[in-house]
Amino acid sequence: MNYFLEKIVYKFKSFMEKIQIYKVKNGYINEQKLIQLVYQKPFLLYYIKPVDNAKVINAALRKDKYALQFAAMKIRNDKDFMLKHKNLGFGCMMYLGPALRDNKSVVMATVAEQLKKEKKDYIGSFSEFCDALKNLGPKLSDDKELFLTVANSKKNTGCLPFVSPTLKKDREFILKLLEVNGIDLKNVSEELAGDKEIVLAAVGSYGKALKYASEDLRGDDDVILRAISSSESIADRLKILKFAIISREKFLYLSNLITDNKLEDESLSIMPRFDDRQDIANSNTYGFDNMYLSSSGRSR
Repeated sequence: MNYFLEKIVYKFKSFMEKIQIYKVKNGYINEQKLIQLVYQKPFLLYYIKPVDNAKVINAALRKDKYALQFAAMKIRNDKDFMLKHKNLGFGCMMYLGPALRDNKSVVMATVAEQLKKEKKDYIGSFSEFCDALKNLGPKLSDDKELFLTVANSKKNTGCLPFVSPTLKKDREFILKLLEVNGIDLKNVSEELAGDKEIVLAAVGSYGKALKYASEDLRGDDDVILRAISSSESIADRLKILKFAIISREKFLYLSNLITDNKLEDESLSIMPRFDDRQDIANSNTYGFDNMYLSSSGRSR
């Protein structure tokens, strides 16, 4: 009996919702009623987009930060309106109108709010990061300060795809960017992936970036140890070690240091010498080709 009752209630609610949608689409609802409705059901804006009524958008934003996508360009180009909602962080930045996409004060304000939210363990979508940077104007895509600030975001999945062609060739900028967050090593050229200074900067801030380094540097002691030392977690250190191209003996030696929590300078200074090349060549005997040599990295 309860099942049939629930079904009737569901159908009634669906019917009433369709009536609301019809009234909204055809303009049979006054502004005050519309504000009340979109506050409860922001999705109703979909049926009347683009919305040029700031009060209606404000009401919807109280429930759904993505309601900005339904705002008319007049509202999204309004500096005061967008700054009022800078607390949305990347959620605001990704919907900036053309007139504000190169406005540094607005963009930096939204980035600052985003970083504040992340300090409070704010959880959001990683896609917001990409969508926000895709929405930047050509002038700001060449702004070093902006990207070095954005790189601090916990949502950072890589800034380099969104910077200008000029910055992509700026070695000094890339070095500073990788010092903030090494995840962008996956987006650098093969030449830079084989540059030891660049790679050391990357793995120092993000140990797992080791998998994006050149083959030679994935077998370099300084690079490997910097990458391992970038994390305090034993589990993470072991994961990072798997990206190294080293001999079986060296892998076991370093694994033991990690698991025994003895990865210290004193231990490394007396690390035995290993014939990496010879052991790697014969690594099939131990099954190390699958475990270490095929670790995901750059195509060979």
